[in-house]
Amino acid sequence: MNKRKKSIFLLLLYVTILFNIKNIQKKPKINIEYSKKYEDTINPYAYYGNRSIYIGSEEDITKIKDRNDDNIYIADNRFQDNSSMSIIDSYKIVDINDINNILNVLIKYEQDYSSDWDRTFYSMKLEWIAHNICYYLNYEKDRTGNVDLDNNDEEKYNNILCVLFRLKDIIDLERENEEKTIRTLKKNN
Repeated sequence: MNKRKKSIFLLLLYVTILFNIKNIQKKPKINIEYSKKYEDTINPYAYYGNRSIYIGSEEDITKIKDRNDDNIYIADNRFQDNSSMSIIDSYKIVDINDINNILNVLIKYEQDYSSDWDRTFYSMKLEWIAHNICYYLNYEKDRTGNVDLDNNDEEKYNNILCVLFRLKDIIDLERENEEKTIRTLKKNN
């Protein structure tokens, strides 16, 4: 199998696993609790299961980030030229329910502390998934390990993933046609 076909196969396999993970691993629903004392970036903004979600400036997040813990760190860059929120080490979060819940926390954070940051839930989810796929395919790991949800990328990943899902639909259709042909041949013999 050439390198391109292998990469596409691995990508489709990862996407399939990612979207079907809830069927493989039934996890209890985890409630998000918001901190009552969120005054600065040293305190968690929210709690997700046994993890804390820290949101603050990139400088403050760098100071408190412990690479060995399971907490979630988000750099708030919404007041820069290209308004964004960066989820540090986002590649470590692959469960689609976790991704959805963390994105909901970001939406609530934007409601609590409004800015010109303007991303839809769907576009953020697609971008995060695309980053994870690229990271696990060893594509520019230094850039794809963190997902930077900036305003300029609102539509970017939609096109990329639509092509991939369309490709998956084509492969599924080809497989279905092949199976029909085999059944027909068996039936006629």
